[in-house]
Amino acid sequence: MARRELAIAENAPGELFVDDTCIECDTCRELAPEVFGSLESGQSFVQRQPWDGSSWRRALHAVVSCPTSSIGAERSAKEAARDLPVHLEGDVYRCGYSSEASYGAQSYFLLRKGGNLLIDSPRFAAPLIRRIEELGGVRSMFLTHRDDVADHARFREASAANGSSTATMR
Repeated sequence: MARRELAIAENAPGELFVDDTCIECDTCRELAPEVFGSLESGQSFVQRQPWDGSSWRRALHAVVSCPTSSIGAERSAKEAARDLPVHLEGDVYRCGYSSEASYGAQSYFLLRKGGNLLIDSPRFAAPLIRRIEELGGVRSMFLTHRDDVADHARFREASAANGSSTATMR
């Protein structure tokens, strides 16, 4: 959980902040680039406080997705957590829920007629699992690299338990 006393000095004043435990993964800047910026060190900071419902929703997606819980907000991210994965374009979704075990790597969910595909692994989180199941579940999983696989095994087990014929590909 982010701690206000560790907040980065460059944060714009307001409800949202990033503390100095940020590992420079870029997750928040990908989910809410209008809110988060990057310091020379690579760490993120709040460059502009969210100003409307839409910018707050994206910022709260970042709060939920931060692999080190380095983003603090004075409002609940519970509703935003249920939105993930977020639709990007076409049949492509960004999962959010980045894992510290994969150094904040992004994972994606693709809707496919022959069965949906999970590319790389997010954190195994109940709201994400429910949403993925609502979208048709995972049939196959694809890892783009052998290390930093986060919760891949848990997703594989859950997919198998739900009757999917999950394949692990590299």
